[in-house]
Amino acid sequence: MQIDCEGRLEGVTQRECAHFDARPFGEEISLLVIHNISLPAGEFGTKYVDDLFMGAIDCNAHPSFID
Repeated sequence: MQIDCEGRLEGVTQRECAHFDARPFGEEISLLVIHNISLPAGEFGTKYVDDLFMGAIDCNAHPSFID
C-alpha cells in the first residue's frame, strides 16, 4: 500500500463526506480505521454500508435497521 502526495491511500475507494474535516497542519497520521461490516448483517455487497457512513441510510430499508 502506498500513500500518494495528497495523503490518500492508493487503490482504495475514498468518498468525501459531510462527517469529515481537515487534519490539522503538520499532524501525522497516527491511526487507520478499516471498517469491515455488512448491512444487513450477513449480507455483503449492498449499498447500505456506504449509505451508513455517508449519513444517508434509509432506516426503513430493512427491518434490522430500526432496532
